Amino acid sequence: AHRRGPSPCFPARAPRRRASADAPYAILGGSCAIARTRPGRAAAERDIQRAGPRQHTDRPAPPATEGHSGRRKSGARVSPATENGARTMAGQQESKSGPVDETARESMDLEKAAAFDAAFRKSRRVGGPAFITSELGQAAPGSISQDVDRLIRENRVLVFSKSTCPFCFELKRTLTSLGVAFNVVEIDELGKEKMGAIQDHLHEAHGMRTVPHLFVDGESLQGCRDSKTLQHSGEFYAKLANHIPYESLPQPDDARVRTTGLFYFPHTVNDHVIRGVSLCAVITCVFLIVFRDARAAPWCALGLAIDYMLRFLGGAAISPIGMIVTTVASAFKPKWAAGPPKQFAAFCGTFLSTLAAALFLAGYPTGGAVVLGGLLGAAGLEAILGFCLGCWMFGMAIRFKILPPNVYRYHLNNVDDTMWAYNWSHKTRDFPQAVNTRLLLPGQFETSEVDLVRKNRWRKEYKLEDVDPIRHMKVSYFLAPMATTALGLLFRQIYDGFDSRKYPGEERGQWIDPELWEACTVGGVVLYAFMLMLYAARFVGFPHKVMKDFKHPEYHGGFSAICITAMLIAITVQDEDGSGSSVHVLLWIGAGAQMLLTLLRIADMIYERNFELVLSPISMITPVGTLVGALGIGTFADDDGTDPAVEYREFAIFWYAIGALFGLVLFTLSFRKAVLDHWSDARARTGIWIWLATFSIAGPAFMAINETFVGDGIFYQGLWGIASFLLLLCLEGCRRSFFNYTDSRSNFIYAFSLTAYAMSSYQFYSVQEDRFSRVVAIASIALAAAVGVVCGLHLFTELVNGTLFTPAGKWGPASFTDLSHESFRFALPKYGKVINAADASKPGSILAAARALEEVCFIMAEHSSQEEEVIFKYVRRFFPALKPALNEEHDKMHALADQFEEIAKDLKAGSNVGAHVNFIKSKYDGWVKDTLAHLRHEEATLGPVLRKYFPRKLQVEMIEEVWSHTSGEAWHRLLPFCVKNLPHPKWKVRYVKTITWAMPERCHEVGLILYRGLDSATWTFLADKMPEIVPRGVAGYRKIY
Repeated sequence: AHRRGPSPCFPARAPRRRASADAPYAILGGSCAIARTRPGRAAAERDIQRAGPRQHTDRPAPPATEGHSGRRKSGARVSPATENGARTMAGQQESKSGPVDETARESMDLEKAAAFDAAFRKSRRVGGPAFITSELGQAAPGSISQDVDRLIRENRVLVFSKSTCPFCFELKRTLTSLGVAFNVVEIDELGKEKMGAIQDHLHEAHGMRTVPHLFVDGESLQGCRDSKTLQHSGEFYAKLANHIPYESLPQPDDARVRTTGLFYFPHTVNDHVIRGVSLCAVITCVFLIVFRDARAAPWCALGLAIDYMLRFLGGAAISPIGMIVTTVASAFKPKWAAGPPKQFAAFCGTFLSTLAAALFLAGYPTGGAVVLGGLLGAAGLEAILGFCLGCWMFGMAIRFKILPPNVYRYHLNNVDDTMWAYNWSHKTRDFPQAVNTRLLLPGQFETSEVDLVRKNRWRKEYKLEDVDPIRHMKVSYFLAPMATTALGLLFRQIYDGFDSRKYPGEERGQWIDPELWEACTVGGVVLYAFMLMLYAARFVGFPHKVMKDFKHPEYHGGFSAICITAMLIAITVQDEDGSGSSVHVLLWIGAGAQMLLTLLRIADMIYERNFELVLSPISMITPVGTLVGALGIGTFADDDGTDPAVEYREFAIFWYAIGALFGLVLFTLSFRKAVLDHWSDARARTGIWIWLATFSIAGPAFMAINETFVGDGIFYQGLWGIASFLLLLCLEGCRRSFFNYTDSRSNFIYAFSLTAYAMSSYQFYSVQEDRFSRVVAIASIALAAAVGVVCGLHLFTELVNGTLFTPAGKWGPASFTDLSHESFRFALPKYGKVINAADASKPGSILAAARALEEVCFIMAEHSSQEEEVIFKYVRRFFPALKPALNEEHDKMHALADQFEEIAKDLKAGSNVGAHVNFIKSKYDGWVKDTLAHLRHEEATLGPVLRKYFPRKLQVEMIEEVWSHTSGEAWHRLLPFCVKNLPHPKWKVRYVKTITWAMPERCHEVGLILYRGLDSATWTFLADKMPEIVPRGVAGYRKIY
């Protein structure tokens, strides 16, 4: 790709040649997307299950075509100096017989490569398992140890396995997918006596009794989990380098095999949480058995059943008991375990607890206690001994082939990413305080107000240590006290009850004691006052950050939350016999400030320049606050302490009219955005729940402003009907995993909206007084309370972990660059392990090192081309000639990369192997160190410009040009490379979203590239988080019109 012309800031240079994309080699576990063939993968996997070895046709390795690669300047190629003045084969030929033409050189290289490859093939079988169990079948029990040691010595790659073990199945699948020829001993086919003897010997000699047990060249690599950990770090490929074939192979890794979990249960769970939840279940069962005749026993049993059901559907994260335990367990390092068997155990617990609750509610407490006794025993085994009865039953189902053996694949292939993410976020770092520095452009000698301000820090890592409750007190945090006080108001209404219309003179609906609403209100007031003090301190110390919150299209709703909370407190503590003047003052402060916010917000939307990209449903919290003001003012109209000279109800009508008008306007705008937007920014999705809050509050507010209205009109009942429909719509979104963004602050939007709907439903029941409305009211109250408790526990967990008052995670389409750097930061040392494992006496390791060098050089050349031809140009439009050193660092970095690429060609041709291996081993680690330092330099320099100066529309434009600049063949290698080598699961999703956010019309194209280039577990993870990328022909595909 050539520059469009000389830059005004830099002289014209020789054009960079783009790296060739014609090398379909399997590198570190993933073959090139172009050569990878999916149709035969299901059959290959069935071959493993039938215990049949795979057969492949030997074919010569494809030659590497000379493409336009990297940073190489035109002219003769550069070869590194070698020991004792050794020269390459081509150079020796030239010195003997004169110059060699290019055709002769290419023919000579191909012949040499074919000979070198033949030597590699001569002593090995290509691909798949060979079963040698019979070699131990005739062995005497007394000599089994010697025979096991002999097999370990004689077989290059050996696996001790069990034919029904899912972990053994996954290890054999992994080796087969890499094309490794390996031998297998199925010890369960030898009888119990020999199987026990083999396991005892392996434990005594190698420290592990369980299977699978993998040996490579006599070295024990332990089991499947250990091998996956080595695979994650790259050491697995280094140890198997001499056994992975040179050519691409069909992969026995069918991505169409279903590896997703049932419902929303996580594939990887914290065993400490599981055992803690079991302990809570034991305690609950003991109390219910002892006090089975108590009045509250049936309801406690029902609560236990509901909690089990929630954990069965979504794990501990959506369960009140699960979150209580999670909060406690967050102080300890997790012990990761597979999710599927734990979900089956939760299903067993759901069945038993539901049966017990049904017996209690039916009037058979003794029968319920008996059932709870069984649940007590199973939970006790898990809590005390760590033995999961449900997991044992799950394992038996796999053993008898009721369940497929690939149910653990997702967990085993992604648990190391989960571990890495936890360790990265909990690692203790000691960073000096970041200092702002102003960058002067070339020729500039004095600073100015518009200079680029940068901080010399590692942005992602620094944020984890930047804990400051004042500086990082976001206004969105006020959603927490808003939801808490709303719950207090709901419980206050239930405690007060209502005068029955069907049964005059009776008060109905008094279902709770006063302590509940008092506790919620006091808790909300304390939290509200605490946050107000923190935010006031932030306003004093960092006023510019407060103004940034006020103008932010997604954060500004927090200011309405401040006003709403004040009004909710006033309504809750109101006394009909005459509230104090302070309560009236609090109400009018909240209502008046909210009306002012409404005016300013609407004015900003009209008079300020905005893009449709920033229009979020969260903006509807402004009219919600105005409707709450109408509810409060209308409620106080009947207060005996109200000044008769003030027409409260007329003010309430005014507030209601404004809230209703702009509620409808913003609903229409946000609904249009919801229909047409691709929702790549999941942070904005939770705002849809504000629709529910708007129509839920509108009904009670309408009742409050009507002095004689009793609620049987079409308009009021229609508002409740619309709110009910929106609740079903939001729940459908949950079923589709649309609201998959987890944040302890935004989660309170769910709690507040559900509480608002519960208030509306309870009032609707007070009007209708029928069985249907009663059931809906009870269910909505229970759901609102449960969600409020879970959200509160999530917030408390973040506070305990020290992650609450840290900088917000900011990202957008321009984060493509930073996330690419993160993948390089993890991949380059990982590939270095394969390169440094090169051994001149092992042809396979030499070829693996050559392929790794080629892949690294290709990826870095493509990324550098994207930066120099697109990203640097965009940045330097704002700051011309910014940091010329970045280009100089590119030149220096790629000078050595060009030598690596030439060496890789020589290594594949078998030329001067010893000298080349010594050279790359001496230079590669230093080159990686310099490259990683360069990436940090780029992030510190370019990152502030991309984040602070580029609006989203300009970021989208830049990514579109990056996509057009890079060829399709290159994307088929670059995209899977970056996704596979991003070690944090969230980063994998975010990287793909930076592209689909900018170009939603290309989501299927991106998905097609990733489907071909990723393993099934990684693909399933991405497709679960981003179903829009599923390409045509794959289950879950949906055409975009």
